[in-house]
Amino acid sequence: MRLDGKVALVTDVDSAIGAAIARRFVSEGASVVGCPAGGSQRTGPAAVPASMVADVVRLEGNVCLPDDAHRIVDAVAERFGRLDVLVQDGAGGRLVGTVHDVTQEPFREAMAGDVRRERLVARTRDRPSPILTRSQIVLEMAYEVIRDPSWAHKQTRISFREPGGDKPWAACFFGSDAPAAIEEVARGDVQVAIVNPAEPLALAARGRGPVTEPVPLRIITIIPSADQMAFVVRAGLGIHSFEELRDRRIALRYSMRDRPDHATRLFVQEVFNALDFTMEDVMSWGGGLREQPGFPSD
Repeated sequence: MRLDGKVALVTDVDSAIGAAIARRFVSEGASVVGCPAGGSQRTGPAAVPASMVADVVRLEGNVCLPDDAHRIVDAVAERFGRLDVLVQDGAGGRLVGTVHDVTQEPFREAMAGDVRRERLVARTRDRPSPILTRSQIVLEMAYEVIRDPSWAHKQTRISFREPGGDKPWAACFFGSDAPAAIEEVARGDVQVAIVNPAEPLALAARGRGPVTEPVPLRIITIIPSADQMAFVVRAGLGIHSFEELRDRRIALRYSMRDRPDHATRLFVQEVFNALDFTMEDVMSWGGGLREQPGFPSD
């Protein structure tokens, strides 16, 4: 392959991979312009000797920033009158999908001889930083493992802090189907929580159910959900109210999740308490409770 007369722009030219790409283009006859990926020259063990890129025209700037990208591409066009190849190495990329989504089209576009300056600049505009890219990858990973039926850990917490390994975690978002999230928000351990179903929020605001005193909460949004709390009995049983259930001491059989902290269990117990009987009373009347993981099948 010969690249005589072609002009290439290689980012992260201070890295070993970037320098190797640039040197190969030079050996094939191309004019090569290089710039650091993050806007500053690499130092320390990760940096390459300057002699490795001695034949590369160097420009300073961060191609992840629109203004720098405009300036770098303008400088290449002014000096060489053209730009044929763009090689983006190092950080600053944008997550566009999984490896199964990759096609040859982006590579054909990048290697095409008629790549215009406007197209190159447009690709750098509004590009997420490496921090945003890493965060998106982590969120996508969490989404994928939770979708897996064999993955048992279905609760998700997202924590935030300033960059740096010694910084404290300053904020936390929590998606929960248990009332424990309410108490964590009240303590300040969690700043935002999604609670499903919503009934325990009403109990917590009144100081009942899972808490012993009213909890100061503020609802910032309501997400439409198909979850409904309904009590249904067989028509032939002849029961029309909870009062009849209590007064006739019906041996009610019911099924619930096997978790004592689940919101449904707490809410049912609160309804019974309001009518002066408990789940234990129902059991003493000859009733039964079937506990099972996941959604009850009956």
